[in-house]
Amino acid sequence: MQDLSKRWCNGPEFLRLPESEWPQETAPLPPKKDEMEYRQDKIVGIVTTPKTDEAIKPQRFSSWTRLIRVAALIKRLARRIRARRNGEQK
Repeated sequence: MQDLSKRWCNGPEFLRLPESEWPQETAPLPPKKDEMEYRQDKIVGIVTTPKTDEAIKPQRFSSWTRLIRVAALIKRLARRIRARRNGEQK
């Protein structure tokens, strides 16, 4: 721990040496085109927004906790309906 703290405060030892004596580190070469593996991903998603009349209006709830509880219940119900529609049991 002492060594780490010393290194953190002062930096590595080689920084006190002339730059010509610093360790040489080379970056690995990137793989050749024919050696690379390619994967094709398909991303499918649908984003819908409810109409203003159908959205949950936070002003209608007496507290933040009640709003969160109702939102969680609606989300759970939607998940159950989707599962039933797809033939899964939850």
